[in-house]
Amino acid sequence: MTNPRPYLPNPIRAAELIKADLAKVGIPVEIIPNEWGSHLIRASHGEHEMALLGWVGDNGDADNFLYVLLDKDTATLGSALNTCFWKNDAYHGLMMAARRELDPQKRATIYRKAQEIIFKEAPMVPLAHAKALAACRTNVEGPQCEINGDILFHNVTLR
Repeated sequence: MTNPRPYLPNPIRAAELIKADLAKVGIPVEIIPNEWGSHLIRASHGEHEMALLGWVGDNGDADNFLYVLLDKDTATLGSALNTCFWKNDAYHGLMMAARRELDPQKRATIYRKAQEIIFKEAPMVPLAHAKALAACRTNVEGPQCEINGDILFHNVTLR
């Protein structure tokens, strides 16, 4: 991708650094820049051996990352969000169990087990985790920061 994202402010430079590191261990890489829309289409169709992509969670639930980005259900050519096309039946079983579980502590245990599988098989490599920052003057009251980074101003007042 060529355009900055909240989780990757300079994707071309990141690709160049990855390319340089992989060259050190004998892995040649060709960087193929794509504008955002084309990048998403090509990645969802599996037109890559390796790709830079990220995710901004919109609800704060582990399912919004672990299921959406890595489950075999989301690895369908043409509409894939699991753009590494990794498929693991044991992981899928844990995702289905977590989606049915209502107890938060039991869900957390299931997701920890799922993350152990991810760690062992490394279908993707996380590069960064961005924090959304927001600031306002002291006379501004009521802005609401959402978990996805959106800032809501509908209840804002000035004093």
